[in-house]
Formats: sequence, C-alpha cells, structure tokens
Amino acid sequence: MTDLKPCPFCGSEPRRADCIGCGYVQIVCPECNANISIVLKDRQNYQAEEQELIKRWNRRFSVPHGT
Repeated sequence: MTDLKPCPFCGSEPRRADCIGCGYVQIVCPECNANISIVLKDRQNYQAEEQELIKRWNRRFSVPHGT
C-alpha cells in the first residue's frame, strides 16, 4: 500500500475507514474530519480503485505567487 501524506488542511496523520462489504474505501483526518471516499465498482477486485483514492488524497496543488 502507498503511504498517505498528512492532511492537507491541518497536517494530522490520516486514517483509513474502509468498509469493503459496504462498498466503499475512505481516508479520514481524525482532527479536522477532512475526508475522501470512493464507491467500489467491484468489491472483489478493489485494489486499483484503492490506489486511485490514495493518489487523490496525496495530490497537492500549488498556488502561483502573485495571484
């Protein structure tokens, strides 16, 4: 599994809150409750969707200076 970056809003360590049987995978910040989740298309073979969710959580945007 890919490592999760700290929360982009408060810097806390995020937690996984998965419920494969319910059909979702979720990443949650326990401090500020920022979260991202994905509804699984295939509960048996969800690893690619899980990796996409981690990639989205870890994505950071930079704001150009002077805007």
